[in-house]
Amino acid sequence: MEKEKLMKDVLLPIGTIFKAKEPNGYEEDSPIIEYIIIGKRTINPRSMKAWDYIVVPFDEGYKNEYKEHTKEWEDNFVYFNHTDIEEVIKSLKDSK
Repeated sequence: MEKEKLMKDVLLPIGTIFKAKEPNGYEEDSPIIEYIIIGKRTINPRSMKAWDYIVVPFDEGYKNEYKEHTKEWEDNFVYFNHTDIEEVIKSLKDSK
């Protein structure tokens, strides 16, 4: 039983909605946006950097668009670490 407590995940569950500043928007007047967690403990394949969460804007959901000018597909994934979260709005932990 004690071992189970040690193995408990400290990250928020998938489906959690939280508020955070826009990525690279660390100025005081940067807008705060609501995001929803769609994955945890992930690596950004472009930068090969590890992150706590992969999220999408809550009001948009996942988007994947073909950009004609670059001839590439572009998604709206955003990568966050737990320390970047300003406020948790709704978590699956809340409903238990």
